[in-house]
Amino acid sequence: MKQPWNFKYLVRAVVTGTIFVILVLLATSYLLFGSVENGARFARVLLTVRHNYVHRPDPVQLTEGAIGGLVQSLNDPYSYYLPAGDFARFTKSIEGKFVGVGIILTTDSEFPRIVQILPGGSAEAADVPVNGHIIAVDGETTKGLPLPKTVEKITGPANTQVTITVRSTNGDKEFTLQRKEFSVPTVTHEMLPDKIGYLRISQFTEQTPEEVSRVLEELKYRGMQRLVLDLRKNPGGSLAAVTAVADHFVSQGELVRIVPRSGKTEVIKVSGSNERVPFVVLIDHDSASASEILAAAIKDHQTGILVGTTTYGKGTVQSVLPVSDETGLRLTIAEYYSPNGSSINGYGVTPDIDLGAEADTPEALQTAIEEVKKIK
Repeated sequence: MKQPWNFKYLVRAVVTGTIFVILVLLATSYLLFGSVENGARFARVLLTVRHNYVHRPDPVQLTEGAIGGLVQSLNDPYSYYLPAGDFARFTKSIEGKFVGVGIILTTDSEFPRIVQILPGGSAEAADVPVNGHIIAVDGETTKGLPLPKTVEKITGPANTQVTITVRSTNGDKEFTLQRKEFSVPTVTHEMLPDKIGYLRISQFTEQTPEEVSRVLEELKYRGMQRLVLDLRKNPGGSLAAVTAVADHFVSQGELVRIVPRSGKTEVIKVSGSNERVPFVVLIDHDSASASEILAAAIKDHQTGILVGTTTYGKGTVQSVLPVSDETGLRLTIAEYYSPNGSSINGYGVTPDIDLGAEADTPEALQTAIEEVKKIK
């Protein structure tokens, strides 16, 4: 007599469980894709590809492609997926260690442009031209290719080779370069006549604050009374690094305001220094990101004079977020503003003394020297 009741309870449990699973799937689709329809569309495409494509697709390859395409759809050149291998190489570059040929690239045309040749890399030994455009890697065009994909093609395992085709004022030329691991000092310096120190920061990595502190102490020991700080061709780097470096060049107070999607502003402050010597900062169109943070803060605090041309205008903050042990995302998470509340994104930092196209010439340094001599 109890069996019908047990069967009824079983059916009820199955129906309840099915409804629960359906509700979970619907909620998951809504949370992940914004609507149930979007989630269903994605699932249909995935299933159609897996079951109907002419060759059996690799599920891992499909997953990697879906993730990469998802991030690329943001149309943000600074956000991209870091698959296995790229994630490790990117992490090393932040630490100041590189595996590659020693080239820093930017995207301001249909082909990636070389903004800097790093010392110690095979590109330096091969005399690859600065400001040349890489139009092909191993014979494949880079036209319209996202910058991370171009970098991915050029970098690779140490002790392997890559051939790049560079277009410059001298025409197109191929360079076959050896990839290798090397560490790059981010700071160079010298003592100029009239007790003027020269300090160039090529990038902000974890090593940079210690290098800057050491160099400034050395220059002061040698009698430095004025300084030219060169941020030209500096593509940026670590926010923590530029915050530590800024202590030497700005007054106590705000360095930068960071505004995430929530709108809740985070203010990064520095202790500042009262032992600064008079200084001038050289900037150009390739000064970007962290170097713009420093330049904008110096301008707003009025602690130094900016000489050169308007900077790149990258006013966003990226974070590297691990996805797994070997993969990650480099994702734009916020915009930043100068201490006075000015937006840099798309605008750049304007110099106090505009040199226009001459910002990248040897004459620019001479102008900076003459200007720093005027500071009382």
